[in-house]
Amino acid sequence: MARAASSRTGKGEQPRPSATSLPESAEDDQNRRMRGYLISMAIRTVCFIAAVATWQVSRPLSVVCFALAAVLPYAAVVYANATGKRRIDRMGAVTPPPVPPKEIHGSADRSSR
Repeated sequence: MARAASSRTGKGEQPRPSATSLPESAEDDQNRRMRGYLISMAIRTVCFIAAVATWQVSRPLSVVCFALAAVLPYAAVVYANATGKRRIDRMGAVTPPPVPPKEIHGSADRSSR
């Protein structure tokens, strides 16, 4: 009878990453950032409309709303460009093997002829 796969690793085996330790996918990360950007821009639009609507009623409130409407685009762009942890940060980078110097400088092969 076959035994169930164990989570223990034998000698010389690399530990396998579990599905729960993987970072979110690039598409999910982009959707999360886009949703945050759109929410921030909606709040900016509400602030701008409130600033125009309250100009005759309360100038200090209107100025605060204008200031928020001016600052929110910068904050939204910074938030939208802040990506989550990349796979390379968690899983490690894959590096190619070193290239011998004679392959980099093609003139070394030509001078020996």
